[in-house]
Amino acid sequence: MVIRLGLAVLCLATLTSCTLPGTTRPMVKIGLVAPFEGWYRPRGYDALWAVRLAVQEANRRGGVAGYPVELVALDDHLDPQWAPQRARELVADPAVMGAVGCFSPATAQAVRPVCSAAGLPLITLSSVEAQGDGVFVLAPSPRELAQAAASHIRAQGVRRVALLYDQRGGVWAEAVRGEVRVVADVGLGGQGWLEALLQARPDWVICTAGARLGGEALRQARSVGPRASFMGGPEWGADSFRKVAGVAASDAWFVTGAPRPEDLGSAQGFLVAYRELGGHEPGPDAVLAYDATRVLLAALAEAIQRGGHPTRRGVREVLSEVSLLGLTGLICFDRWGARGEVSIWVYRAD
Repeated sequence: MVIRLGLAVLCLATLTSCTLPGTTRPMVKIGLVAPFEGWYRPRGYDALWAVRLAVQEANRRGGVAGYPVELVALDDHLDPQWAPQRARELVADPAVMGAVGCFSPATAQAVRPVCSAAGLPLITLSSVEAQGDGVFVLAPSPRELAQAAASHIRAQGVRRVALLYDQRGGVWAEAVRGEVRVVADVGLGGQGWLEALLQARPDWVICTAGARLGGEALRQARSVGPRASFMGGPEWGADSFRKVAGVAASDAWFVTGAPRPEDLGSAQGFLVAYRELGGHEPGPDAVLAYDATRVLLAALAEAIQRGGHPTRRGVREVLSEVSLLGLTGLICFDRWGARGEVSIWVYRAD
């Protein structure tokens, strides 16, 4: 599914910022890769309205360095099998200067070689390691999230921690071991993972699985014990996690680089504008998507001013230098594409 939200849509919202029909004013595009159908559909639309808002604000100011901006939003179902094709579709359009999205580590990793090979800069909202390949990571790294989770647990005076992991457990396991005492490493892929967890008798369980697999594991564990508290990653903040986990989510926690709207402090302007445009309250994905779009547009503007016209290479180079104060704090990237300053929030999942 392809959702195209360009000047035709934006003209309905603000006639004063739009080019009249028949003109040949140049245009630039940015992409959004997100789930718009299937289980994770709410996450995609949560972000979509935020990206639309940022694009709308830019066009109201006269565009980016004089260029009107069009958004091309593509559905990846949050599926690493679908995501590369969506990236290839963006790459094939020479007017697309950069992209935002990829809401899971799996989709981000699947897309990054496509974007890197084509020189299309991508700002991902998921927690992956920066590799200097043109993928800029707005979220905290897996190591930073793991350290924050372990620090929160250690502050509770906890002595026994079990690691419950999927294929993404390596970095988390390494980081956690330096912070707390790990009494068991349990892989979700095995048949006896639940029995192994029960035998370990942990006070806390750190689980690296995403919303669906993690929610199911928590629900199963709660059906027989243990009474340990569970800690997950950013995907545990999604409604899909609570739907799967059910009442078991009430004793689950998660670490994330996306604050809840009530913790945005002075960002009331964003909240009001988002409600007016989207018709509902913004969620964590909206917060990160808005920040990602604004920094991408800022880099695009600077690249045009430097080179005289928009290029993907110019945007990629500027993204390593740009600095912008966003809803989640100061946004700047190092030469590898990692965020230089990052804040992490710890929340209960209920």
